[in-house]
Amino acid sequence: MERQDAIWAYFQNQAPESFAGSRARLAYLIREIRKRHLNIVLNIGIGAGIFEQMAKEQGLAVSSLDLDANTVQRIRAQLGVDARQGYIQEIPVSYT
Repeated sequence: MERQDAIWAYFQNQAPESFAGSRARLAYLIREIRKRHLNIVLNIGIGAGIFEQMAKEQGLAVSSLDLDANTVQRIRAQLGVDARQGYIQEIPVSYT
């Protein structure tokens, strides 16, 4: 998994412009979230932080999970988002 981590770290920190094409898709997701009258959202994979920025602009509370510690620190500093470093498969889930 280390190689995959390095690839994501590169694109998120050295080439964030690679995520610029995602704005329309992310705007659609935010519209769908708002239609459901939700105020809190969990984003898995920060990328360039575009989703976090757009969601905050719409008044949503955002929590983000990403495997790259530098990306997590950057998004916390830039947007004040509750961002944490880790892997999705490590999230404790209870189906009760």
